[in-house]
Amino acid sequence: FLAPAAARLSVDNLCSASEAVNVVPEDTADAFRAAGRKRVVRPWRSQDDAARQRALARWNLIVAENPSGSRLGRQIKEVPEGPGHDEEVSGIVADTFRDRATKTLASRGGALLLFLRWYKSQGLHEEGPAFPISEPAAYRYLSFLAASGAPASRGKAFREATAFAFGVIGAGGEESLKSRRCRGAALQLLSKKRTHLQRDPFSVVQVKALERGVFELKSDLEGYVFFKCSLKTMS
Repeated sequence: FLAPAAARLSVDNLCSASEAVNVVPEDTADAFRAAGRKRVVRPWRSQDDAARQRALARWNLIVAENPSGSRLGRQIKEVPEGPGHDEEVSGIVADTFRDRATKTLASRGGALLLFLRWYKSQGLHEEGPAFPISEPAAYRYLSFLAASGAPASRGKAFREATAFAFGVIGAGGEESLKSRRCRGAALQLLSKKRTHLQRDPFSVVQVKALERGVFELKSDLEGYVFFKCSLKTMS
């Protein structure tokens, strides 16, 4: 249900290592047909910039994965065919995401698409759709992240994205959000984040010595530059 652009979407090209998205679908119907799905959502034209279009492209894939599995998908399916269909769909989508920042849409959508790619790689899509996210699937994914050495913040980002989808598009997933084991798995992953190491600050005596050096060594260019730069790094 996204605006025109130069290329078609896939989960893989939206889930690159950098999680950057450089394409927007020409027509979402093409993406559905390529996946063997019946067209259930129509394109809408966004007034926002290219970055927002790319962010919304991620949510297009999420909703299209199981339109009946989210409030937004069901609302779009209920729009009657005929004149004004695309305009009404456009209004529904725009209102749904209107108060959400583009960066938030991009980051939350990216986290869920990473889950979707993992879900399909495990063959779980043959048992049922990825969305709404079930508690067992969420726990398996979090366990996979820990075992595979994923970035420490990825589990936290996944749970934040699940909560976002639950609240904004009505995509379910509340059982995984309430799950103590899912919460613990995400915290365990986050605890592996390396502590940021920082040098100890200068003592008062050392600072005063540097200040004296700045005033007393103005005739000595090299010494003056050394003390001046040392003080600059502390500011």
